[in-house]
Amino acid sequence: MIDKIVPLIILLFVVGLNCVVIILIRSNPEIISGFKMGDEPEQRDSNIMWVGLLLRYIHRANWITLIWGIIGIVGKWQLIYLLSLIVPISCAILLAYGNKPTLVRKGNRKRGYFVALFTGIIILCLSVFYSWRRNLEVTFSGDKMEISGLYGMNIPIEDITQLTLCPSLPKIAIRTNGFAFGNTRLGHFRTEEGKNIILFTHSDSIFVRAIKDDGTVFYISYRESEATKQLFLKIQDRLGKSVETEEGVADVGG
Repeated sequence: MIDKIVPLIILLFVVGLNCVVIILIRSNPEIISGFKMGDEPEQRDSNIMWVGLLLRYIHRANWITLIWGIIGIVGKWQLIYLLSLIVPISCAILLAYGNKPTLVRKGNRKRGYFVALFTGIIILCLSVFYSWRRNLEVTFSGDKMEISGLYGMNIPIEDITQLTLCPSLPKIAIRTNGFAFGNTRLGHFRTEEGKNIILFTHSDSIFVRAIKDDGTVFYISYRESEATKQLFLKIQDRLGKSVETEEGVADVGG
């Protein structure tokens, strides 16, 4: 449940913040960085039209953020969730500044672009930091093992044909579709031997290696070695198959 509550709180905070921005701009448009209402009637009318355009863009982006954010949370598609926080509002601001009246000084326009870009970068960095700091979240629902977070998925327990507790990962050649920062590796990778593997790892030692009946290979780990060992025992218990142990490595044969 916590894996849904925290992202939902962040989503509602971002949406609420955008609503506050809309209210503040409506009450005083000159709070916009690099913007000043013109003194001449023609310039003032042009400025008012642009402010209205900006507000419409932000309002629509806010709805897109809310809808796709909820879809990402419910479907446990964290990549969609993260993009929903970043892309809509960033595009709205850039589109609005791209349609800013030419009567506004160029220096102010450049400053506005910089602020919009800087804001997008900050949001992106915070999202990446959040993904990096999250520990592994695994729950068991019925006959499935649910891995939450970025690139999360459900793995039917009965599909696992081999289970191993490994001291290290194979050497990684490239990241084909994944995220890697420090000891956190999430998604699809290819080893130096040319094998495709899926990683949900948050440490540099002790990994649960699971192989499905279709040949898909997973490596899973918590930051804490003991938690990883406990996960191995939980999966092993649900498999209900014979276990052979040799030199600290246990295999469950299908």
